[in-house]
Amino acid sequence: MKHLSIANLVKRPVRTLISVLAVAVGVVMGLVLVGMTEGSLGEVARRMQNADADLIVHARGYDLVTDFSAPLDEREGPLLKEAFGDRIAYAVPVFVDRMIWLNRGHNVFGIHPEDFPRVARGLRIVRGELFHDTSGMVVDERLAAEGNIALGDTLSVRGRAFTVTGVAETGVPVRAMVHIEALREIENQPGRVTFFFVKSGDPSGRAALARDIPGHPKFADREVVMLGDYYKVLAGSFRGLHQFIGAMVAVSSGISFLVILLAMYTTVVERTREIGILKAIGASKGFIMRGVIVESMMLCAGGVVLGIGLSVATGAVLTGAFPQLTVELTVKRTLLVSVLGIVAGAVGALYPAVIAAARDPVQALTYE
Repeated sequence: MKHLSIANLVKRPVRTLISVLAVAVGVVMGLVLVGMTEGSLGEVARRMQNADADLIVHARGYDLVTDFSAPLDEREGPLLKEAFGDRIAYAVPVFVDRMIWLNRGHNVFGIHPEDFPRVARGLRIVRGELFHDTSGMVVDERLAAEGNIALGDTLSVRGRAFTVTGVAETGVPVRAMVHIEALREIENQPGRVTFFFVKSGDPSGRAALARDIPGHPKFADREVVMLGDYYKVLAGSFRGLHQFIGAMVAVSSGISFLVILLAMYTTVVERTREIGILKAIGASKGFIMRGVIVESMMLCAGGVVLGIGLSVATGAVLTGAFPQLTVELTVKRTLLVSVLGIVAGAVGALYPAVIAAARDPVQALTYE
């Protein structure tokens, strides 16, 4: 059976190649597009989680992803420490703003220079040095690579120019950081902050601290996010994410189904005489059906293997051309898309297989 199916595929190389490529396109859609979406969000979440903190304390109703304002007073940091004592190791004030570079928006953190080790959690300045006044900026390696940014170059935030004094190791929470007073001056919000990175004094008590801060009378209008849950915050702000992922997987499976259905149906029509000969010499309906399905499975398997290879290559090309882009090809997602592609192909072959098995051998032998 396997050898017969291979011979049938080799006999029509152009159709075989087109079918394999079509299945591969579906696999690439399912892997690369979803990998870009989840990979980019996952990379942002991992960078935020690199801060040496356990919690983010922000104003109630403030969206950490889409809002850009400074609703808090920096004096709340010492008040938090005073209210909870040793349960809080420190509270780092952060002012968040936005800049446009290379036609893309990037978050900018305003921090006190002495807080950089707490925000970066051991990640270093690999070139240059940290800013010491309100005119300097530190960018991360990926932004520097994509924008060909060198030390001494100038970038602007809301029309204000900053000189790049240093390049930070990849993994710091945001692509660019400046002195907190600089962003306050730009936005004319002295003494204000967007949120606090809070480090728990007792790692085992982080969850309790997250519950107790909003329960304190002084902080009743505050919300607390566990830093480990930041991906959920991102996904919540992009509510259509899961629907998009489901749609991409459905489309990739649909492509495999339709391609195999068309290819195998055409194959069955063209091989009417061959099927008649096989049935005339004793081939059963089951044998004929298995032949069609095995052939379709080979096409799908070839398309899946090619699609995975093309996905890896496409991901490498995209991340090479756009260093800030993350294409995440996970084993779990690869297996899911592969299984769905093969199953969809097998289902697509069922109708042609049934037609082939139902052929009347006498009519098939006289088919022109």
